[in-house]
Amino acid sequence: MPRRLSGTIKEEIRSLVIAPLLKEELLAVVFRGKYWLDGVVRVRVRGDLESIADMVRKLKYYPELRLVILDMDVNDQELEYMNRKLGLPILVVNDRGNVARSIGLSSEELKQLQRVLSFEEEEFIEPIRVTRIIAEALRSFSKRYSLDEATLEAPYD
Repeated sequence: MPRRLSGTIKEEIRSLVIAPLLKEELLAVVFRGKYWLDGVVRVRVRGDLESIADMVRKLKYYPELRLVILDMDVNDQELEYMNRKLGLPILVVNDRGNVARSIGLSSEELKQLQRVLSFEEEEFIEPIRVTRIIAEALRSFSKRYSLDEATLEAPYD
């Protein structure tokens, strides 16, 4: 059963940003609102949406999540699949960090989310900005020190 964002969206809404990292790796970053970073998980996945959805459901943060933000290109079918599989509203952002598409949200909820997750003058969603900084740092670190992909394991529990 999908979790709905009913009423006013809280300033500390728990969201998960998923972004590509390295080949067959994703970065999953958990935020509360736009100010608090609760967790960073680097995971190896096959790249298909089923394995990504399974990864999200295994995270210890999953029961508290109210929103998933994808910083990757997905088509409408894939977006609907993720929404059904996770039971959570999903935003897809473009290269500029703005919402490109969403599912499971009314237009009013989307406006509230953009207000809660962005700073006043910006349309850019803060959790996306921070996730991209972390992803770039991890990519640079991995290249610099030639880490193999098994070096950092994902803490699920």
